[in-house]
Amino acid sequence: MTCYLISGATGFVGTNFLLNLTSEDQYRVLSRDPANAAKRCKSLNSPAEFLGGVQWEPTVGDPPRNAFDTIDTLVNFSGESVATGRWTESKKKRIYESRVEGTKNLTHFLLRGSHSIKTFMSCSAVGYYGFPGDAELTELSAAGSDFLSTVVQDWEAPLTELEHTDIRVITTRLGVPLGLDGGAFPQMVKPFKMFVGGRIGSGQQWVPWIHINDCIAALTFLIADTRCSGIYNVVAPQSATNMQLTAAIAKSLKRPAIFPMPAFILRILLGGFAEVLLESQRVVPQRLIEASFKFTHSTIDTAVSNLLSPNQ
Repeated sequence: MTCYLISGATGFVGTNFLLNLTSEDQYRVLSRDPANAAKRCKSLNSPAEFLGGVQWEPTVGDPPRNAFDTIDTLVNFSGESVATGRWTESKKKRIYESRVEGTKNLTHFLLRGSHSIKTFMSCSAVGYYGFPGDAELTELSAAGSDFLSTVVQDWEAPLTELEHTDIRVITTRLGVPLGLDGGAFPQMVKPFKMFVGGRIGSGQQWVPWIHINDCIAALTFLIADTRCSGIYNVVAPQSATNMQLTAAIAKSLKRPAIFPMPAFILRILLGGFAEVLLESQRVVPQRLIEASFKFTHSTIDTAVSNLLSPNQ
């Protein structure tokens, strides 16, 4: 049995993680609005036993001590969405502080507080690497220098303070999880359903994708295997370009892919976030492969087909 404390449990990845827990597991959630989080968690009908929600504002200070009662595994999914809303200065501040301050406060509590945490999984992002073009990026690749890269570097920095403790720290750099119940994929699919889908920009940019089921399976695998610690890229083993992704969507929906989205239009619509969609990240899950994790959806064609044409 694993007893989890989860921050950011009601987001796309968080809810799918809860649904993958077993009847032998228990979990409690940290939330700004614990009543709403509890309602959401109960509606999921996760097999695991729900222990309730505890109020916590990640940017303000330490989480409450009682949140850690009986807990052995802490998982942090929290962070302001980068994919919704224009990147105004206030939006960028929320993106930064919700991740950096939240992780810093969790880490400082683990260093100072009384608890029984054995494993701490902090979910960050492949944005760490910036956008170096076609170069393959492993966990050993250098950091970038753009806004998101700075966010991720500062996000992960507090975790180094736990290196000399008995807590096993796992840092998962997530790519773009593809699923129908949240994240970016439903927005990618919408234009195709309206017969106006197509590539974004040149279409040659690499997309660090992963099927949501493989994403959750990888997180669960890393927590379960006590030999696993450190940084892991959580992306599919076979990279895909935006052109290949849009072709897979068009094929599964039996729709054309002939209406490209010009880069300048995307920049007008999305501001700074447009660069995330237009620039290239060819990330590989080197350490997951070395740990013998088995992917179910290794190619973009099989992943998209599973999501959009599951009966074929």
